[in-house]
Amino acid sequence: SDPEDTPAEELQVGAEGEVADAPIGTDPLVVIDESDDQLLAELITANGLTTQEQLNISLSNVWEQLANRAAETSFVELLDEVFNQTTPGSDTFAARATDLATRIASGDQLDLRYELETAAEMAGAAGAYAQVGDNNTRTIYINGNWLTTARAEMVERVLLEEIGHSFDTELNGSTDTQGDEGELFANLFIGNELSEEQRAAISS
Repeated sequence: SDPEDTPAEELQVGAEGEVADAPIGTDPLVVIDESDDQLLAELITANGLTTQEQLNISLSNVWEQLANRAAETSFVELLDEVFNQTTPGSDTFAARATDLATRIASGDQLDLRYELETAAEMAGAAGAYAQVGDNNTRTIYINGNWLTTARAEMVERVLLEEIGHSFDTELNGSTDTQGDEGELFANLFIGNELSEEQRAAISS
């Protein structure tokens, strides 16, 4: 099962459904871990921006893409394909998925918290999601050191994957979907074609 209630410092690279490896309404709440020796928010990225600026821009782009897609019927179908743990086409799940899509299309960003962490704290991972993070808030952790060299599209891909994990929480509560549902969601959202073997590996 996914360690969604595990503090960020205990999340390990490859933790099932939690960690995104680097290769592959309201303003978002972005906070900086004040215990860091180096102020992560002020690290400069390859684009000449601070890490906090790059993260904010990437979040804005990702949520705009999500809001636009959520206004389409295909978005509910995508949620059903990735996150439905009941009978395909279940009216109960369809109602929850439709409600989530409507909220996202209207600009709801689900009150997620975002934190920049050091590479050491992230154990080399680019991103991670915790259902119960700091302040008992659903939190997405981003590797601030990785962010300094990552391309914008890579950052957005990682954010899509971690936000996808939060969709699972919205739709299924504490019952986690089998496999790395965030990775599957991100791949299908951006239109990556997966072989049966690749999809089986993600879903196992």
